Amino acid sequence: KAFPVNVEKLNSLPAGTTVTLEILKKYHMIDENMGKVKILGNGKLTVKLTVSVPCSKSAAKVIEKAGGEVK
Repeated sequence: KAFPVNVEKLNSLPAGTTVTLEILKKYHMIDENMGKVKILGNGKLTVKLTVSVPCSKSAAKVIEKAGGEVK
């Protein structure tokens, strides 16, 4: 099962970051042993990011609204 991460948690990442499983672990948003995540659309995003992990449709809208992209 994928571990949920709310999109608003991504605000602590530097602008321009490509969000991967490794980045989420590096910034302590998920535990080292987690193999799957899903970004959920709760909250606002103020940073432009490229997201390369699975996300919900609502999270994709929030990410794109902030100028980012979902791959």
